[in-house]
Amino acid sequence: MSPRFFFLSYPPLLLFVALQGAFLLSLGRARAALPSDDAGSPATLQNEERQVAMDTPVHRHGSLAVGLQASGSWLDGGGRSLELMLVASVPLARFGGRSASPVWRGASIAERVPTASPSGARRRRQGHASTATLEGLQRDDGAEHEHAVTTTSFRPPLVTPQLARATVEAALRRARLSDVEGPLDALGARARAAALLPELRLRVARELAEEQRFAPTASDPERMTARGGASFWLEARAMWRLDRVVFSDDEVALERLRRERAESQRKLIERVLDLLFTWQRARTRVASSLGTSPEHLDATLAAIEAEAALDVLTDGWFSRQRTHEP
Repeated sequence: MSPRFFFLSYPPLLLFVALQGAFLLSLGRARAALPSDDAGSPATLQNEERQVAMDTPVHRHGSLAVGLQASGSWLDGGGRSLELMLVASVPLARFGGRSASPVWRGASIAERVPTASPSGARRRRQGHASTATLEGLQRDDGAEHEHAVTTTSFRPPLVTPQLARATVEAALRRARLSDVEGPLDALGARARAAALLPELRLRVARELAEEQRFAPTASDPERMTARGGASFWLEARAMWRLDRVVFSDDEVALERLRRERAESQRKLIERVLDLLFTWQRARTRVASSLGTSPEHLDATLAAIEAEAALDVLTDGWFSRQRTHEP
């Protein structure tokens, strides 16, 4: 047995650390392709072990990877070998310059803004005058209305800020949208921490060889010789994707999911508030209309529908809250 080992001296180790630090300062996006599992025939396996560069996985977008490979072979002739190799993949194209962004050649804002005609300006002045007159009338009506309201008994609104916040929180808990950032941040941290675990690759090959040769002699013109044997190869590789410690490909999908959850949260808040105000307006119309009028019936149905929708969105919290009101 003749083991062959490759030891790293201090200068290559320092060079590797420097390359790793330069990669951490780069802002490019890294994406590594999985190594190919296509193993050649047993006869070519020994050549693959000697050509480390040919056997290194190819990455489409460039990836900083460090691998430790150990391989051993037992040949039929009695030869044995053990090899230990350190495989490093450094994407030099990542440190190159980037192409400039394309220049938008659309029309300028000044060219796309239409100019106002004199007749249009005259119509706008007339419209402003009529609007000012209408606003003056509305202010007079509003003053009279405020005077009438102050003379009657003031009724506080049904929907208070405390009730609105509590209803929104109950709806978000029901939809599991209370914390949008927490679960996704944990997923991103686990995706980056997964880069500390190596990708293991094991390969085993066994070759059976049988050979017959025609070796005639003077005493035996038809003499044949036979020869057979078996060869065995064993290889193990551990590969660390160091670029995934800084940025993982899963973070793009997580960011998209983060935006979708934030949008769902916003829509749910808007729907809950809209239902609350609809319920408040319906209850106000019910209190201010006669019990036999069609307006009273429509307002009652609208209040029941809004209250039922809020009860479903909050998982029964809204109806339970209503029972505790005085």
